[in-house]
Amino acid sequence: VNVPVRQLRLLTVLWPMPPIRQLWRSKPHRYISHLLGHESEGSLLSLLKGRGWVDSLCAGESVSASDFAMFEVQMALSEEGDGKVDEILLELFAAVNMLRALPPARWVFEECSSLAEMGFRYKEQDEPMDAANSLATSLEHHPPADVLSAPYLHQEFDPAAIEAMLALLTPARVITLHSSRCVAAAAPYREPWYNRPFGT
Repeated sequence: VNVPVRQLRLLTVLWPMPPIRQLWRSKPHRYISHLLGHESEGSLLSLLKGRGWVDSLCAGESVSASDFAMFEVQMALSEEGDGKVDEILLELFAAVNMLRALPPARWVFEECSSLAEMGFRYKEQDEPMDAANSLATSLEHHPPADVLSAPYLHQEFDPAAIEAMLALLTPARVITLHSSRCVAAAAPYREPWYNRPFGT
């Protein structure tokens, strides 16, 4: 738990993963984040919003390093949801279990692919310095012919990679961080840099 300075109610759920840079053609993490972060009726967000527990939800990779990655689901909690963290986590784990029980669907991949292609095609022009930095980074990880498009486009449907990633999203491997002033009683420690309370 973490007690923020300003009024903030966040639940961050993290899973450590093997590196995903080599999966740039298939992007299985984007398939999973597309479904977990969906906002339509019947989605996890729709369920949690309907109960008045969550205001927003986003999912996706938060870290992609050479030797590990992190998959993250972050939720902005309502005042009521601030006291329902255990129940929210159970619903998140149930949603992941549902994805794990179903075979990866090509139509979902194609939907992700179409959205990514649209984002790439109509991407705003970067500032020259930002563009140079982005291209240099991309060139380190992708073939020259794919430097511009590789971070965006989904080129291969890889059900096995999706299933392998879903298999890692278990309660036993999860790291959770609840940031709110309401958890002050459970935060007996002080970090040395900003003297903010936290707990484990």
